[in-house]
Amino acid sequence: MRIAICDDDVLHNNFCAEQLKELKETVEFPVLIKQYFSSKELLFEWESPIERAQVLYIGILLEFIDGITAVRQLREMGYRGEVIFVTRSKEHFPAAFDLHAFNYILKSEMTRERFEKAFLDVTKHILEKDIEDISFTRRGETINILVRDIIYFESNKNVVRVRYNDEEFEFYSTISKLENVLSEKKFLRIHKSYLVSMGFVSQITKKNIVLKNGEVLPLGKTYYRDIMERLKEMTDHCL
Repeated sequence: MRIAICDDDVLHNNFCAEQLKELKETVEFPVLIKQYFSSKELLFEWESPIERAQVLYIGILLEFIDGITAVRQLREMGYRGEVIFVTRSKEHFPAAFDLHAFNYILKSEMTRERFEKAFLDVTKHILEKDIEDISFTRRGETINILVRDIIYFESNKNVVRVRYNDEEFEFYSTISKLENVLSEKKFLRIHKSYLVSMGFVSQITKKNIVLKNGEVLPLGKTYYRDIMERLKEMTDHCL
């Protein structure tokens, strides 16, 4: 699970990060934490949907672009993750509600217990979602694709083509970014230009990957050993 923190109050930002680093040791899945110290920095990076975290902790009384406006822009960009406002302001709750915030915590009332409860509640909510999807955007067009429907990604410089069901969509990103986000979802890097869902793999040779739909993709020589090790890990985990 990926978590982002956005607050220009450096002390509070670091406090949240330290709390989350402690709490992530209490759960049985990987948690990645990234800090942003301005809303501008957050919005600039999150123009790429694949960079977006599943949970965003954000302040409201931020310089330049306030937290409410920043989240509204993210929603307009297609962000569907969970937002937890952590703020000194009591006045913005209705606006946060309109933006489908998961939680609204006042800094003056925040204790370790309150922070821990919010973390456990949001992680439970995410894990209980029956349908998980991911958003991709290019030239103002955003689509949401179920992760379970994605067959593979193919890159050509900074343009990535996602193949899903009998369709495809192109967007700007890199295979490396996608690999970091989707490795825990049983996606394997098979080539410098390809990232494949294991659920659609039919056969593996030393030179190719054969998919269940009949497509044959190249298997890079340097990736063969890593793939076989990952497959062994997955098999051992299922026993």
